[in-house]
Amino acid sequence: MKRWTIGKAYFFAVTALGLGLAAWVLSDGAQYAQLAHPMFWGFALLGVATELVGFPLPRGGRVTASFAFLFASLLMQGLFPTIVVLALIAVASNLVVQRRHWSLAAFNLAQYSLSYGAAHLALVLGGYAASRDLLSPLNFGVLFAATLAQIAVNIALVNGYIALEKQIPLWQVLWEDDRYELLASLLLGPLSITMVVLYQHMGLMGAAFLVGPLLITAVLWVLYLKVRQSRRALEVANQELAILNQIAQRISSQIDLGESLPLIANEIKRAVPHDACLIYLLDGASHRLVRQRTQPGNAEKTPDAQLGQGIIGQAAEGTTVVRLDALTGPLLGSEAHLTAFRSALLAPILAEDKRLGVIALFNHETRAFDERSERLLTLIASHAAIAIQNAQLYQTTQQLAITDGLTGVYNRRYFQRQLDNEFRRAPRFGYPIALILIDVDHFKQFNDTHGHLLGDQVLRSMGQILKDSVRETDVVARYGGEEFAVILPETNREQALEVAERIRKHVARHTFWGRSQTPVQVTVSIGVASRLAAETSAEAMIELADAALYEAKRTGRDRICAAGQDGEQTFHLALPRQDEQDEAKRRARGRSRLPLDPEAWRKTIAGALSPLMQGLESSLELQGLALSPEVHDAWRERLVALLDTLAQHVARPEGADLGLQSPLGFEAPITHLIQQGMTLTQSESLILSLCTTLDRHVQEAPFSPQARLQVLTEVERFTHALQLEASQVWHAYYQQTNAHLIALQALEERIADAYELDELLLEAVRLAHDALGAGAVLLFMPQPGLGQLRLRAASGLDEGERIQWLVPSTSGPMAEAMATQQPQLLTALAPFDSEVLSAFCERIGAEQAALFPLVHHGESLGVLLCLAHAPYGLAAVRLGRGFAGRMAAAIARIQVQDDRQDTYLQAIVDMVEALEAKDGVTTGHSENLVRCATAMGEGLGLGADDLAVLHQAAYLHDLGKIAFPEAILAKPGRLTPQERTLVESHPEIGARLIGSITSLKAVVPIVRHHHEHWNGTGYPDGLAGEEIPLLARILAVAEAFEGMTTPKPYRPAYGPYEALAEMRASGNFDPAVLDVLEPLLPQLTR
Repeated sequence: MKRWTIGKAYFFAVTALGLGLAAWVLSDGAQYAQLAHPMFWGFALLGVATELVGFPLPRGGRVTASFAFLFASLLMQGLFPTIVVLALIAVASNLVVQRRHWSLAAFNLAQYSLSYGAAHLALVLGGYAASRDLLSPLNFGVLFAATLAQIAVNIALVNGYIALEKQIPLWQVLWEDDRYELLASLLLGPLSITMVVLYQHMGLMGAAFLVGPLLITAVLWVLYLKVRQSRRALEVANQELAILNQIAQRISSQIDLGESLPLIANEIKRAVPHDACLIYLLDGASHRLVRQRTQPGNAEKTPDAQLGQGIIGQAAEGTTVVRLDALTGPLLGSEAHLTAFRSALLAPILAEDKRLGVIALFNHETRAFDERSERLLTLIASHAAIAIQNAQLYQTTQQLAITDGLTGVYNRRYFQRQLDNEFRRAPRFGYPIALILIDVDHFKQFNDTHGHLLGDQVLRSMGQILKDSVRETDVVARYGGEEFAVILPETNREQALEVAERIRKHVARHTFWGRSQTPVQVTVSIGVASRLAAETSAEAMIELADAALYEAKRTGRDRICAAGQDGEQTFHLALPRQDEQDEAKRRARGRSRLPLDPEAWRKTIAGALSPLMQGLESSLELQGLALSPEVHDAWRERLVALLDTLAQHVARPEGADLGLQSPLGFEAPITHLIQQGMTLTQSESLILSLCTTLDRHVQEAPFSPQARLQVLTEVERFTHALQLEASQVWHAYYQQTNAHLIALQALEERIADAYELDELLLEAVRLAHDALGAGAVLLFMPQPGLGQLRLRAASGLDEGERIQWLVPSTSGPMAEAMATQQPQLLTALAPFDSEVLSAFCERIGAEQAALFPLVHHGESLGVLLCLAHAPYGLAAVRLGRGFAGRMAAAIARIQVQDDRQDTYLQAIVDMVEALEAKDGVTTGHSENLVRCATAMGEGLGLGADDLAVLHQAAYLHDLGKIAFPEAILAKPGRLTPQERTLVESHPEIGARLIGSITSLKAVVPIVRHHHEHWNGTGYPDGLAGEEIPLLARILAVAEAFEGMTTPKPYRPAYGPYEALAEMRASGNFDPAVLDVLEPLLPQLTR
């Protein structure tokens, strides 16, 4: 049977037994005549009165003097009247004092019925006679036995239930809870006997002689205790408020989670004494409570917890504080590491219904925590939730700032910082450092052949492969487009080569799935550099690794090249093993399906030529170019001639006349293509692939060495010519790419410090307008609740033109771009579902529109519309995507920052409202101040921005007073010097509270200096004259005027002109502001 069932069974058994006894006693009808006797009503009134007036006990609970009168009633009247008095006391206590559930009232009546029934039984068995003198030897022993019987049964019944419910020994409950009540009962027993003796010897007056002073003393004592308790409660409330204010100030200023948690734990230790403190934070993905902080620092012995399991998991899942006064083995279950503790206090950490974790306090003593502890921990947990949420947001922002968005590894900025740190640490500890640079081979051709989506997948997989191939202490970063870098601390050259080879193998064995589920492999070239000499710098190591990488690519790719030890300008190739080369050749032969006769070769070439030409034309079209007919024909003719010649010679048997005729004059059409801007991406990829295939096939054909050499020489000559021309194109391409990178870097620098969304958007579209050479750039973002996209920023509009366009967000090209999260190129501008937008495109002569969705972590935040007078090329599309990606990240950063500041600002507003509610004198003070200050600001000709700042400052100027006890704020008389010094610190406290809110930066100096005086006698900085900000001088006049014209408990209100005269005479206020105030007096006092 479960422990709660045993306790409940005991509870109802005692209730039934006791109520049965009471019913049996009350069933004797002959006894009801006693109820008419004045003695019964006297005992009834005294019993009820003394039950209502109780004495608090040190461990909680209360004890009353009703026991003395009930025992005296039992001695003088018998059991029947005593049971009736007990029933009256139970009803009065339940209705007036404790207001408990009816079942508890019934249990108490049953408990007293059984205890006084036991006392009555002891009296009967002992031969007690009420007529006999109580001081006689016969009665004295019986009375002692009856007293002990009543006390023993009464205390055993109550504490037996508590012991069964909490599964602790009975003696422990008796010692911890009822030792004071037992002592009081033993003192009240002789009092009841004395009362009866006086009644026997002196009559009613004798008993009254004892009872009267006792009652008066008891009432006065209780009143004294009530007053002391109220004063103590006020002091405790003030202490708690001061503690919470200090805690709020300390933990709200921390934005680093590693510093916030120890600070929170230390503040909890000061506020709520305990033996151990555990702080868990919830991992939303796994629903695990991860232990973050322990006090004392035995973290290794404290496991994590699961949400909803155990006392820690259940407390974290709840919404209120949980107090456990008696921890036992069955209650702890699997949480064996907590068995040393006897009590616990657990508070969930909640922020706007979001579970962040739990704070768990433990103590080695039972019932170590009380209601004050619960209240303080609840409030501390709410402050901790704000601090933890701010720290987590800061941590997330910091992580985003150092992480590459595509691959998930660190970015180049973090790589450079960590490399510099390692170079500073290495000389102190004398350990080596190694650096690996990895480049994906032929990645440009891979993207053009298989598409950028698969290219992005390759880069993402590369990031994961690299992280899986190195230690946790190593740093993996994306160094460039398809280049990665790995920092290997405490690693020498040989160990770095092993890591590099592991990376190369993992990449080579990884299969990617291209279009139509075609398996695709990639390879990497790797450069390795190591450093032992202290004079080697980080920049020199990067140059060495980069040079080694270039050597690896130059000598054939898919290999590792290591720079010489300590910066030697020598390079050592680490080629794939022979068995790996043989396996690569077998795979190549397996994929080769080359025909041997020339006619089949011609058909193969003709089939490959059509997609080749389509690819060339598409590439040119993306760059805004067209292939002229003569170049188009020359290209096709020369290409067919080259491949046809190679095919014929490859298919000839050994010993036959080769008759090789070199395809001279082929360089001319290539030069024409380059002059028109052709990048040769598609053509270079296909021609080199065909030539490589021919090379492999020639090695297996029945050719003599001389014939093979002659064919390969011709292929190599053609390939070199093609590469020479291509290098010139790539040079121009890299120049263009560098210009684009400079533009993107300028964008990042300009928006990095932006804190206002509108400012960020306007600056970003201006830079995009200049970099893309567009006719106009427009940024649209969703309008919440309207199902439309609204124009938020634009560049390229006419001077003074302000357009509020709305475009549907569920249909049209903009909606498609946001849904697919891919750029859209439109040559026909009619599809826009906005007549105004279409008319604007026609007015500026736009021929093409490019739509770039702003995507951050899978969410579309808006769309960037670029209107151009000429078709966009591929490079411009990539630049537009870069602009959109960086704008999306910046917008997300500002939105996160705004959400965090909104939370803090709401807390500030709550503090102001709490101050208004706490100090009745200041109710309406801020509103009156706003009205007065705004009127003077308008009189001085302030602009709208300054008036807005003045309005905010007037509302928040007294925020610092939230830190002071209510007793000081509501004090009816003048303040003491110590109290005045404390109150004069409120401008500094208020300025600190709002100092971290970006939108309130302009308000901070106004709040800090609104108590400075024109003559330099003010506080906190003693500024004078024009040193005081103008808005602070206006606010000082408004506050003084409003305060003087408001009645105070210690003086009546000044009249408006009387107040103005006093202010002029004091010399504390700006005369120019007072001059503006004077004509406003009728308006302000109306």
